Parts: sequence; structure tokens; C-alpha cells
Amino acid sequence: MMLMTVEEKRRSARIVPIGSNEDVVVLKIGGEQHLAKILDLSDGGTCVYTVGPDAPLDVGDSFKMALYHQGKIEDIAVKVSRKNGQVAGLEFVSLSPEAREHVDSKIIRLEVEWMHLKPSA
Repeated sequence: MMLMTVEEKRRSARIVPIGSNEDVVVLKIGGEQHLAKILDLSDGGTCVYTVGPDAPLDVGDSFKMALYHQGKIEDIAVKVSRKNGQVAGLEFVSLSPEAREHVDSKIIRLEVEWMHLKPSA
């Protein structure tokens, strides 16, 4: 049996929002709101670090995540795919065309920011 690395299992490339002003999301869980920082983002989901240790996240849980981008907020349905302490992998669930455009636009913006931060060769 051959084991796959995390990179081989991933369906999409990840963008890391280093230095971004738009790297915070709000997790809307059970009528409460919890802040989280985006660690990486792809067209299939995101990995976040919850600001407080009290966010009630368990693998399999579904809820809404508010994603801010260029003055707009999009509520996106997510499902917890993995969790380790305050770090959680969230999978996007059936994105609407508007939400898909919002995520894709944010990914492009983060890629541009990343290119500006990378040292020139």
C-alpha cells in the first residue's frame, strides 16, 4: 500500500495570505461568531487558525463562514474536514456562482500580494 503525501491528496493549489489585510474570517457557529485567520486558501476550501481556543469545531461540523473581500462579505457554507488544536481545514460546500466568483477573486488578489512580497531572482 502506497501512502500519499498531503500535497498529493490536495485537489487545488494553496495560496498563503502573508501580509494581507483580508486574511480574517468570521465563523458563524451555533448562533455565535468566532474570528479565525486564513492560513491558506484554495478554490476547494481554506485552512484557518481560530483566534480563541473556544470555537466549537469538530470534524464533520457544517456552518457558515463570512469571507471579506474588497468591501464585500460573502457567507459561505463550510464543513470541517480536519482539525488539530486551533487549526482547522474547512471544505467549501456547494458554492453559489457569486460565492465562487468571490473566492476566485480573493485567490487572485492574494496571489498578486504574494508576488509583491517574494524577493526577485
